[in-house]
Amino acid sequence: DDEGATWPGTVNVTGIGDGDGSAYGLTGHGTAAAIVEIPGTGGQEFLSPIWSYDGSNTKGYARCLKSTDGGMTWAVLPTPIVPYSASYDTSEHHIAIVRRPSGAIRLLCAIVKLNGAATIETCYSDDLGVSWSSMVTALTNATASPAIIQLVDDSVVMLYRNLVDSEHAWMARSTDGGATFPTTQRQVV
Repeated sequence: DDEGATWPGTVNVTGIGDGDGSAYGLTGHGTAAAIVEIPGTGGQEFLSPIWSYDGSNTKGYARCLKSTDGGMTWAVLPTPIVPYSASYDTSEHHIAIVRRPSGAIRLLCAIVKLNGAATIETCYSDDLGVSWSSMVTALTNATASPAIIQLVDDSVVMLYRNLVDSEHAWMARSTDGGATFPTTQRQVV
């Protein structure tokens, strides 16, 4: 609250259960993405996706954390972004706010899936993380945490690293609020 001059103590988020019923905190067992502020909440409501592993670091799922007190405390939203899986290995999560033409807010979540050839998987929530669409493969042969940017024409651009083009930066464009990124809408940056 003072432009980075002082920082309060860390907040330990616990109670994220895995498919076996065990609970693990984030330390050593999960990765978190950037935190986004829900527009219109005066800096009091935030969301962040996390990937939580079980104790073996081989099984896990993506959940969404929410704070309603400016980030002092966090709760795990009940519906997972990615349901529990025994072999779903992901990293480099990203969540972005996308404004729909109607004025509604969409949360777009992108996750790099590392099983086999790297892909970027996406899903979205139109109710601030209460429910999520099914995870779909948005980009193949793609890696690195994608940047998601909404343009003034309401299209959504995802910047990523293309593995079959010497890992050059590419962009993919969506005209349906990030639900799909057609192959015809991709180009090298």
